[in-house]
Amino acid sequence: MDQFGQLTEVEIINRILKGEKPLYEIIVKRFNSYLYKIGRSYNYNHEDTQD
Repeated sequence: MDQFGQLTEVEIINRILKGEKPLYEIIVKRFNSYLYKIGRSYNYNHEDTQD
């Protein structure tokens, strides 16, 4: 998905909403550490947070 690396988050989300569901992976990868911190802030354990 290297070709999608230059897309903004808004562009990716708009394309996901139009049916390009595999692009969701790009959003998750870009914000993985941030999402992990949010999960841990809710006192989820490491394994649950990674899921």
